[in-house]
Amino acid sequence: AEAALDVTGLLNTKAGFRDAALALGMRLPDGRVRRRAGVPDAVRELLAAYGRVVVKPDRSAGGHGMLFLPEAAGAPDPWTGDGLAPVGGPQGLWVVERRIDVARSVSVQMETGPDGTRALFSGEMRTEGGAFTGYLSPLSAPAADLAATLEAWGHALGGFLAARGYAGPFGLDAMVTPDGEVYAGESNVRRTATTTPRAMVARLAARAGAGDPVWATGRVRAPAA
Repeated sequence: AEAALDVTGLLNTKAGFRDAALALGMRLPDGRVRRRAGVPDAVRELLAAYGRVVVKPDRSAGGHGMLFLPEAAGAPDPWTGDGLAPVGGPQGLWVVERRIDVARSVSVQMETGPDGTRALFSGEMRTEGGAFTGYLSPLSAPAADLAATLEAWGHALGGFLAARGYAGPFGLDAMVTPDGEVYAGESNVRRTATTTPRAMVARLAARAGAGDPVWATGRVRAPAA
């Protein structure tokens, strides 16, 4: 039980996920993990290499505390840490990464346990400034071809979790570039904004004897007033 709690806590952090994902062979943006005092040096290093970076608090959800640099053309240089969210304290960890040109933000939702790991569904996230605003599932073309990559990474992560005693839901978020390269972003080892309503619908459908729920992919327009 202790190992399961430890790995759950670890993979609900940005830094912990980076370590595990790299060990499992996932593609990630080049990045650094630093305490608050070391963030400006990491930002300057990666800005010099790539021109754009994103700074993320180790523990955050919904895009809270994320910072995209440079903020505007002609921004002051060198950057000294202005704008970092007041979270984590001096010893709190931050992830500084190359900012990927993102065409799509996608994810796969999984479950793992003693009987193995299985994919529940995958989809495309709607985001604004790094914050989650909605979800479209199943993946539509051309992103549908990415499901195999997402599920392969999800199965690897599920095995990592199960080997440490975790059983339950988790999600893996990723970014897709305009030329189709996929980069892993983070994991959420818990029920999320998408798996929670799915679990509720599945439970209600089972109790009503309605069979397995399916995705409604049509569009409905409200009548004009």
